[in-house]
Amino acid sequence: MNKKVLILICVLVVCLLSLSLVACKGGAYEMKEFIVDFSKIANEYQVGDEVDLGALKITASFTDDTTETIPLDKVNIYLDGVEITAEQALTKITETTGSKTLEIEYSTFKKSFVITVEEKHVPVLTGVRLDTTNVTTASYDVGATGVSLAGLKVIGIYDQTIEQEVALDAADLKILMGEVIVTDLDQIAATVGDKTIKVRYGTYESENSLIITVNDVFDKIVITVDPTLKTAYKVGDTFSAAGKISAKEVMKSGAESAVTDIKYFVGDVEVTDFTSLFASKGSLTLTVKATKGSRFATKDIALTAENFITGIQVDTADVETLNFVAGDALTKEDFAGTKVNVVYADASDNTVLSLTSDGVSCLDASGNPINFTNLTNTAGEKTVVVSYAGKTASFTIDVADGESALDSLTIQSRPYASRTLTAGDSDVDFSDLVVKAVWKDEFAKADEDIAFADFAANGVSLFMNDEPLTDLANVTKVSNEGENTVTIAVGYNGKTASFTLSVYNGVTALAVDATGAKTSYLLDEEIDDFSGIVVTATLNYGTKTIAYADLEFYDGDTKVTDLSVFTNAASAARVVRVKHGAFGQFTIEVNDYVVGIETGAKDNFVCDVDLTPNAVYDFVANGLELFNVYYSGAKIAITDGYTFSDRTIGVPGTKTVTITANGMTDTVTLTVNDVLESIAVSNIPVLQYGATVNFTSLTVTGTYRYGGAKNVSILQGDGESFLYDVSFALKVNDEFDDLTQLELNTIAQASGVR
Repeated sequence: MNKKVLILICVLVVCLLSLSLVACKGGAYEMKEFIVDFSKIANEYQVGDEVDLGALKITASFTDDTTETIPLDKVNIYLDGVEITAEQALTKITETTGSKTLEIEYSTFKKSFVITVEEKHVPVLTGVRLDTTNVTTASYDVGATGVSLAGLKVIGIYDQTIEQEVALDAADLKILMGEVIVTDLDQIAATVGDKTIKVRYGTYESENSLIITVNDVFDKIVITVDPTLKTAYKVGDTFSAAGKISAKEVMKSGAESAVTDIKYFVGDVEVTDFTSLFASKGSLTLTVKATKGSRFATKDIALTAENFITGIQVDTADVETLNFVAGDALTKEDFAGTKVNVVYADASDNTVLSLTSDGVSCLDASGNPINFTNLTNTAGEKTVVVSYAGKTASFTIDVADGESALDSLTIQSRPYASRTLTAGDSDVDFSDLVVKAVWKDEFAKADEDIAFADFAANGVSLFMNDEPLTDLANVTKVSNEGENTVTIAVGYNGKTASFTLSVYNGVTALAVDATGAKTSYLLDEEIDDFSGIVVTATLNYGTKTIAYADLEFYDGDTKVTDLSVFTNAASAARVVRVKHGAFGQFTIEVNDYVVGIETGAKDNFVCDVDLTPNAVYDFVANGLELFNVYYSGAKIAITDGYTFSDRTIGVPGTKTVTITANGMTDTVTLTVNDVLESIAVSNIPVLQYGATVNFTSLTVTGTYRYGGAKNVSILQGDGESFLYDVSFALKVNDEFDDLTQLELNTIAQASGVR
């Protein structure tokens, strides 16, 4: 038999057997109960949810007390009366919102279940957090590129409980560094420090954060040489870089710190003794090396050392003789053979000169060009000073016994005979000075008049106050104020003559320093003196501190003896003039001052009682003016800083209120009136028609804001009382006992004044 046919026959046999069994079960026993367990599915879904009916447990029980589980494909399924399959039920039930009835039918039994379908709920973002567990790098060097947040997870929180990861490149996700939105992650490493990284997703910002540390890193060492550093020296000088060379370490962030390990090298040799750096002339390169840790920088400085003359030495070994007799006529040639050895700091240079070489000069002990003839005018040891390049050395000669060849020396003509010199003048002219030298007969020399212009050539010396006078400008350099007498002496060949000059040293200006004096006063305050001021006079030559007793004081152009005149008017800068030969000045401050306070024209105030807790009266709003009263009589309004003793208006009455400002007081009167709020009429009489009207029983009660209810008279008062209009009904019985009502207006008087 064909294999396929055999399989088909087997299937048919199985189906027939199944049908026979159901038929037999049904024939022999009846199904007494049909149970559907709906507990495995929900009774509430949202649109679009799937409803899996495969979770249903369907059971049939029979009269023989047996039960049987019914497969889902053996039952009929209805949705709101329309038959559907279990597969359709997955999506069909939740296609629309509303209450849906699901029915399961088996044989003649049905079970139903109501499912409510609501609109699809879209989860709402309620927060965001960071998961930093797997962050790979949380530290970078400043300026680093390629900064990454790899491993960082952003978790969105929905409906308070649902968490879902959000991509770092999500459109609505912003990465924050502090308050700054990071658009390029390399921004994070732009500066040094701990960077707090958060995210903003939607309107929520993560409460936790990622800390990324950005470390500063070394960039360079910078050596700075002050442009004023001395680089040109002389042989033997000591090199000094104090305060002129510095070094600093610069980090990538721009932060700087001082480098203190600074050393100096010439070639590979470290220099520690700078006194020997310029032992010889020439140029050298000094290398500055600044070191910090394992890093260093160098900078070369070009230095030069110039050779220079340290002195001269005179060698007279080859001079024929240095011994002479008074009266010998000498010349420079008598000292031929004298050697002038020039000494340099670097001995590699050497120069030997003679007395006749360029730049070599011979001077006397006073520094004047020497007249060799005059060396023998008198006996004794004579010094010849040799000068070259500002350096001097000397040698001596010996003049045998003798005496001055001069008989006398007199002043023939003197300068400034009829004129007083001004101290400090530098243009002093002695061209009028002439001395007459009279020689002794045995020298057979003619008398001679020596003019000032020839003094140096003839060895004539000048003295001022017994000191050599080499600079005529010194004649006027006197220290005393006023008239000074200066004695000028002329010396020649052992003789002297003298004359005097008058030099006036006057005051040209005064400077007043009032730092140590009292300079702040009150209006009309007495001033005994201005002790403490320091007055310095500038003289024609020099300066001088002037004693207080030698000062005069002026108010403008008026001399004053009573210094209190300077406080007669208020001033921020009252000028006090000081005189001693010239005028100087300083300023003082004269201040007006408050002597009291007072109110303006209005000092009586009236208001109604106010029962509001802590209610106070506003004096300013009701016209109060308050003034500071000054010593000068001026008044200036006070706008703040004052207080009141009692401004409460919760109790009627009249009280005195004290106002305090600047520690001073004044008073105003405040009257607080009670207020009649309303009145009531009672005990209204019933009148008989035709009878005399009598209101004695009528009672009028006034209710006051503070005082409460009080009876008030209905009679009109003295015009000071506040009147209320009140109406009440009046009953009048006529003679026929008919009841008539009239409206009668009357005036009720309120006690108390408002």
